[in-house]
Formats: sequence, C-alpha cells, structure tokens
Amino acid sequence: MIKHARLLFFFWLSVLSCSGQAIKWTATIPGPINYFTTDPLGNSYILRGNELAQYDSLGIKKLSYGQRNLGSLRGIDASNPMKILLLYPDFARLEILDS
Repeated sequence: MIKHARLLFFFWLSVLSCSGQAIKWTATIPGPINYFTTDPLGNSYILRGNELAQYDSLGIKKLSYGQRNLGSLRGIDASNPMKILLLYPDFARLEILDS
C-alpha cells in the first residue's frame, strides 16, 4: 500500500528521466492510496478504499467512480483511456468505464 501520492509522482518522474525527457514537479495528491496507474494521455487513476478517482496531469481531480455491491476493486487497466477495465475478483467481474 502506498502511503502518499508523492511516491507515485516520484516513480513517474523517474521513468521520465530515464527516457531523456525533462522532469517537472506538477502536483501532490495527499492521503493513503491503495493502488495507482496512469494512461497514455497522462491521467492518473488512484484507488482509495473502493473509490477510483481520475486526476489529470496537473493533479486536478476530474472524475470518481465507486461500486459498493461488487466487492473489492483490486485491478485497474488504463492502457486504453477510452475503456478503463476494473477487476472485481470477489464476483469474478470486469467492469468497463467508457466515459
């Protein structure tokens, strides 16, 4: 479990530095984080408890999604930002978010 979003951005910035791009600190998202991922458009998806939140590249919260009746959300695939896949293994269910 990641305690602070600063680790998220540090990891992301480390990847950018290895690719030769300039590093620029953009934002900090406070609070405990269970899981995070990014998409090719620069958006970050952060899971806290059972709520998924989308942040843009500046760290501004854009959307949130939560589904309490499907069990624990344990996997997020944001490789296609137009179809975010969510895994709820308690009920062997995949959800597709399209907006």
